[in-house]
Amino acid sequence: MRSFTYNADIKWIMKVENIVLFIEKEIANIHASMKENINILSLY
Repeated sequence: MRSFTYNADIKWIMKVENIVLFIEKEIANIHASMKENINILSLY
């Protein structure tokens, strides 16, 4: 019984880690595009 909950915990933790990684990647993309926009604006 304990091993079943342990496996479920690992799956849940991995799911959360995937979500966190996805959010971090999205934030990095937003920062990169903001930098590009600022660079474009500074050219004008």
